[in-house]
Amino acid sequence: MWFSTVLDVLTKEKVDFVVAVLYHVWRARNSAVWGALPLPRRTLATASATLGAWRGVHALSPAVTATVAAVGGIMHAHPHHATCYFDASYHPSTMKASFGATLLTAGGAFIAACSGPLPDCFSPLMAEAAAYKEALSWLRGRGLAEVALSTDCAQLRTQIHSTVASFSYVGLLLDACRAAMSTFNSCIISLIPRSANVIAHTLASASGSQANILY
Repeated sequence: MWFSTVLDVLTKEKVDFVVAVLYHVWRARNSAVWGALPLPRRTLATASATLGAWRGVHALSPAVTATVAAVGGIMHAHPHHATCYFDASYHPSTMKASFGATLLTAGGAFIAACSGPLPDCFSPLMAEAAAYKEALSWLRGRGLAEVALSTDCAQLRTQIHSTVASFSYVGLLLDACRAAMSTFNSCIISLIPRSANVIAHTLASASGSQANILY
């Protein structure tokens, strides 16, 4: 009865927000079972970010969707793989970083999205590597065995495939990413332009602006 009233009284945009909040309240309750209950304000912020990503995906024009497919090359080469677009946001003055990731089907339909803060990042590359690690962990948590990931950071993609040892904080993160990649049956990372990664970029930026909430 309560939800019927919601459908009758609220606008479509507000109903979308209610649904997003209900979904993340449900997820918070599940987390509480395992002893990790998130703060209500974080649950609300995550619901807002997820709804923004969903709206962003469905607002894409056919031309933009075709550009993403053509530039990334993922849908042509791996038509059966889900695709995760991820990005990091980094502020040199405060050294605060955050990430955003969105998961689409091979056909480009929205599946899920996530975002959050990235602690202890000292450079843009370190933030990108940490974002990649978070995206991989998120995908593994969803039970996916075969994934294709897309980034607009050429340096990250180059470093991931490098065989030269790097004894640094970034190197440790890259090693953790490679270890995480090895747990999938198939895991590839492709380079795409920023224009094709706008949703993940927006999620990361929005999460960064709400860092005081998400922490």
